[in-house]
Amino acid sequence: MKINFSKNFCFMVLFILSFLTSCDGESEIIMVAASLEKIISEKHSNFENNDKFHLNYGGSLSHARRIINNQNKIGAVIFSSSESFEILNESGIINKSSIKTFASNSLVIVSSSNEINNLDEFKSANKKLLIADPKIAPAGIYSNQAINKIFDENFIKDKLLISGDVSYVSNMIRSNKDFFGIVYKTEALKNNLHIVYNIPTNFHDKIEYKMGILSSNENIHINKFINDLDSKKNKNELEKLGFIID
Repeated sequence: MKINFSKNFCFMVLFILSFLTSCDGESEIIMVAASLEKIISEKHSNFENNDKFHLNYGGSLSHARRIINNQNKIGAVIFSSSESFEILNESGIINKSSIKTFASNSLVIVSSSNEINNLDEFKSANKKLLIADPKIAPAGIYSNQAINKIFDENFIKDKLLISGDVSYVSNMIRSNKDFFGIVYKTEALKNNLHIVYNIPTNFHDKIEYKMGILSSNENIHINKFINDLDSKKNKNELEKLGFIID
């Protein structure tokens, strides 16, 4: 039987190339806290090689647990709680020397209208208060700590609503004038929400944004993007958006 060597050779080369491509383990994803979506998306859009990786937003705690179960293609993380990093540290999948704190935040009680302008007015208005779910989002943990220092047990039992992450809370406030909620101050400023009350920062754990690179990451563009976020220029921009820079 006559064999067409050149034709079979071409098929073999294509098969090998296809196999190598499918086995390429280079990281493609940075997991990011939902509250940072606007600023990080803008940075990504202006990044020279932004086609080399993409961003995935959500609650920091749920992201951390997801990475434990499947870290495939994930190169770095930008989270809003130390607990999220502790989860990754305990598993040994993050490069500890790469972890940096680049900004802090605070909490505020907000609404979409300016009918109520201080905490006393809110307490007497008999309104419900929405916070993020502590099981999936650090904002929920911080909010839960704060409400226990601001409100009594009856209010917490009858008026407190818990659902979603901080972006969900923000969207609910924006779309419903009867809703009040607790969000990060930067989230309130970003969405032009009315600030009813600035919650003292000592009413909850310190809200720190940290970033780090996974030990398995080999994507140099992810490394550069993370390093650029730690620049002085970027920190000045973050401060203008309401973040606290130490």
